[in-house]
Amino acid sequence: MPNGPHRLKIGLKPLSLGDWIEDQPDFGSQLEVRREVLDRHPDVIVRAPESSCAEHELLAMLTELLPASLPQHYTRVANGLRVEPTGEVWPIEVAEKDPLGTIARWVPDDFCFMQADPQGTYRLRSAVVCFPTRWQLHAKLGRGLTPIHAPVPGYEDELGKGVEQVFERLTVERPLWRINWSIVDAPDLYQPIRPLPEETRLGGERVVRSLGERLWLRTERQSIVRLPVSGAVIFGIRIRQVRLDQACAAEPGIAERVVAHIDSMPEPLKRYKGLAGIEERLRAYLGEITG
Repeated sequence: MPNGPHRLKIGLKPLSLGDWIEDQPDFGSQLEVRREVLDRHPDVIVRAPESSCAEHELLAMLTELLPASLPQHYTRVANGLRVEPTGEVWPIEVAEKDPLGTIARWVPDDFCFMQADPQGTYRLRSAVVCFPTRWQLHAKLGRGLTPIHAPVPGYEDELGKGVEQVFERLTVERPLWRINWSIVDAPDLYQPIRPLPEETRLGGERVVRSLGERLWLRTERQSIVRLPVSGAVIFGIRIRQVRLDQACAAEPGIAERVVAHIDSMPEPLKRYKGLAGIEERLRAYLGEITG
């Protein structure tokens, strides 16, 4: 959840591999949605030949890690892995034919494979992103970290070099994670398109009281893990989305923290996050909660 005064920050924390794939109440339901997205939108998977070894390495890693860290969801069977929420058994020989497609159906997390080119620049080589937050995967393939984040105001000046250094210095023994957040006006997990301005869709002042029912707090639990053999860096994304009124009711202080975050947010970033057009109404709604 959002916290602290705003400035573009990396905000990374140490991550235990045993906690990499996080259990949440929506674990099984997200797996079901992923299956639907994969069937309807095959372009949520992109791959390049040079990442094949890393894809197979991550598959083998998860085959061992998942039953150990989440035994309630995964069972190792003689010829493969059983995913309990879906009831599917994946023979290893089948999984190895399409590692990315298999991983996409095993866990709720999305994964981007970043690998260094001969000049040391980390580029997106392969990925499965079933739940994009208003960006399109095919437009990022082959790009380095700074070009990938070019639409984010202030990224190049404030974060670019720091993020590149994080990837360069990341060790196998010390994976990392952080939280990012946004407010969206649709409940879908699959949101690849940046829609019309919010003020056009949400109406005028009359909707202030119902705004909490029409907006969702969307968080990304982002993880950065280096694979030991290929050296690829896996950028993981786990989406959670809660209706704004329910989020404020469930977590005391969340309304105040959202307001504080907006207070310190530069105007270009407000526009990028889609907050500029609804800021006045959003403040009014959150103000009613905070009193």
